[in-house]
Amino acid sequence: MKSAKNLKIRGKKLKIEKEWKEWQFKITFLEDQISKLHQLKDFPIFSIALFLLRTQFIEWKLKLLIMRLDLYLSFSHPSKILSVRVRTPREMSNERWTLGRAIKELNEYEGEVLQALQTECKKLVDLRNYFTHGIFDPGNIEDLIKKANEGLKIVDEVIKEIEKVNTFLNQNDPLKK
Repeated sequence: MKSAKNLKIRGKKLKIEKEWKEWQFKITFLEDQISKLHQLKDFPIFSIALFLLRTQFIEWKLKLLIMRLDLYLSFSHPSKILSVRVRTPREMSNERWTLGRAIKELNEYEGEVLQALQTECKKLVDLRNYFTHGIFDPGNIEDLIKKANEGLKIVDEVIKEIEKVNTFLNQNDPLKK
């Protein structure tokens, strides 16, 4: 009976590993394609498209970060009475987490290491909302191009801040202590 349970667990683990590898391959492919699009940023429409695609990429990176933060808290403060529910990116996607929702969840965490990221994310979601909900509002083309280029700078800052948080988590991994 015990060996059947072990086989079931092993099968589930293999399935998760396969899904994870496929997902990583997909993300690597998309990241590569987005970087190639970045080379065409002299064309205004590409700047807008690049901003929106990179914002979607950040949404995914934030979901991964939230999972890592949950894991960090779970392993940093082990308890036999209470536990932290570790949310996975798949669950977040199934629940249709938007960028705004991911940022709202990120803001539930407190810590100096997160402050700059949370500030940059606020700027990002505000500008992204402009492009998804107000792009056809009155205004001139120069302002639109300017906002897209501002957005690309914010995207770079958010990615930089996500990497800083990931570095912090790696340096303070409770499983390595």
